[in-house]
Amino acid sequence: MKHQCSHQNSLLLTLPEVARLLRVSQRTAWTWAKAGKLPSLRIGRCLRFPRQAVEKWIEQELASQSGRADSAVEGDNSLPDQPQ
Repeated sequence: MKHQCSHQNSLLLTLPEVARLLRVSQRTAWTWAKAGKLPSLRIGRCLRFPRQAVEKWIEQELASQSGRADSAVEGDNSLPDQPQ
């Protein structure tokens, strides 16, 4: 019988676990990891995702997206004026 530990308590997540946590495909999670966008590490031939680093990454992504939404609501004037 295989022992299956809950990813809730695991320090390292597998690709299927992190994809499920982020609600994206495994291919998307792998692509983000390969590009260095999503924190990951290799243990031998296995790709693993440190749980705390992924949780911190999620918080940073939320904060950066919230900041962009706030600036759009506040009337960000970064776009050039359109000719009339």
